[in-house]
Amino acid sequence: MDTSKNLFPQRLKELRKSANLTQQELSNKINIKQGTYSRWERGLLEPNLAQITDLAIFFHVSVDYLTGKRDREYSTISTFDHEPMSVEESSKIADYVISSIFTALSSAKEKGISEATMVALLSELGFAPEAQTKLIKQLYETGALKQTEE
Repeated sequence: MDTSKNLFPQRLKELRKSANLTQQELSNKINIKQGTYSRWERGLLEPNLAQITDLAIFFHVSVDYLTGKRDREYSTISTFDHEPMSVEESSKIADYVISSIFTALSSAKEKGISEATMVALLSELGFAPEAQTKLIKQLYETGALKQTEE
């Protein structure tokens, strides 16, 4: 028996209550009908993957936690013993992350996302204002972003 399906309605209700929201308030925030949301919490209806993802983002939890695939949220999983990373390994990972963000921002601009929205996303990801400015500047310097003529 797949108990993860049984956990989804329970987790959804717990997360909603911990956010001090009514079903109506939450359904308004995620743009669905209250009746649909109510059926999710009662286990009578399952949301689609996009809706589950939206819920996970809204509650700042993983999809695995929300759907019952994990018992604990990633942030509560205790650390494990491991060898410390070398400076070189840390640098490679940092370079990869920056490169991935750079690629994502370039793609976002191609899709019509404004610079202001990109800066807001960088801020949400925890980038300091100086780092946000530096990344956007690099996008312009490499030609990934082009100045719009108004």
